[in-house]
Amino acid sequence: MRHHRHRPRVAHRSRAGLVAHLTALGALRCRDGPARGGRQTRQHRRSRRCAPVLQRRRRARDGRRWSQWRLRRRRARLRRRESRLLRSSRRARGPHPTSLVDVKAGTFGDDLEKELRSAHGITIGHWPQSVALATIGGSIACRGAGQYSTRYGKIEDMVAGLEVVLADGTVVRTGQLAAFGAGPRSAMGPDLTSMFVGSEGTLGVITSARLRGHPVAPEERRAAWAFPSFADGLEALRRTLQRGATPAVVRLYDATESKRSFDGLDTNLLIALDEGDGFIVEAAMAVLSEECATAEPLDVSLVEHWFNHRNDMSALELVIRAGIVVDTIEIAAAWDVLPAIYESALAALAQTPGIIAASAHQSHAYLEGACLYFTFAGQGPDPSDDAWAEDFYRRSWQAVLGATSIKGGSISHHHGIGLVRGQYLPDALGAGFEVLQKLKDALDPRAS
Repeated sequence: MRHHRHRPRVAHRSRAGLVAHLTALGALRCRDGPARGGRQTRQHRRSRRCAPVLQRRRRARDGRRWSQWRLRRRRARLRRRESRLLRSSRRARGPHPTSLVDVKAGTFGDDLEKELRSAHGITIGHWPQSVALATIGGSIACRGAGQYSTRYGKIEDMVAGLEVVLADGTVVRTGQLAAFGAGPRSAMGPDLTSMFVGSEGTLGVITSARLRGHPVAPEERRAAWAFPSFADGLEALRRTLQRGATPAVVRLYDATESKRSFDGLDTNLLIALDEGDGFIVEAAMAVLSEECATAEPLDVSLVEHWFNHRNDMSALELVIRAGIVVDTIEIAAAWDVLPAIYESALAALAQTPGIIAASAHQSHAYLEGACLYFTFAGQGPDPSDDAWAEDFYRRSWQAVLGATSIKGGSISHHHGIGLVRGQYLPDALGAGFEVLQKLKDALDPRAS
């Protein structure tokens, strides 16, 4: 039996490996060298003549293997790089993983939204009618609400932490701005953030805030319906919210406001707009449509009309210049008492001497209730009589807040307390008012 030397075919992983393999091949040939006594046989001479050719062939073959391996490795590196770039581009198009935004209190709302949307692809979702005039600190201090609140919440739902300067100069950082408060939730005692939100500057001055952001909505849907009564519209909204659907905008106008705001439309108008992930928007609007099945569908151009004029206050200036006293009052209450508050408040306004118009719409909805937004206008015998104007103004406020208080509603939803509501606050808070007074005395003893 003849024995053959087996030379393994190795796929080399480096140039050094290839050199070592070729060197081993040369050593084997040397061991196969001259036969007995140093004499070369004919076969050996022939192999020596063929050796350069075989060596070149082996080198070419191994070179091809080396090139193919390098090519495969380069392609793998390119695929990994493309994958990393794709992930990076997706992150660049989407929001920051935490979606938290630190903003100074003096920043105007529209400026903040423009920057976040254009540079970071996120939104806070706070769109009050005064968005071009209201600062973030002011919205927080008054517990403001935006027009898209049913989806994104009121400002207190957006605040993750605050920086507040107390009367003695102490700087307090709350929530996720605290030293160890970076978690999304905590159980480290009472929530100091909630204490300063809505304090209207009485407990400290808000200088900075950390807000929760959301991805800019990729989808939007709109719809509109007509209801035979304002109460019917409220009932449809109650069922929608309690089923878990939260369209960003659901606004129900009574017939008076519909005529005034929608070119004479004589009905109780519900407009709806939702934005966000397509699946969520589709589901929310499907629930709303199902609950509005008995109402009359209207053209969605009514939503477009509202959207284009929602912050237009030019007509108000003309009314005031004509000597007419006009204002708005927003309250909030549970679903089961909202229809009664609506009816009794408008009835009380109708009995106020000098009243010209009184109406209402629903603008912010929740699981347990909603906000009603009343508008009243009046004029006395002499438009220049300031005493009459002030008396009418206070009577109108008393009519709405009295009807609200009797039914256990909140005397303010998002406009804060200020001077007009101040006289109603002790009765509204009960013993809680004294707690706030003691807290104020502790934080600012010189003010008392």
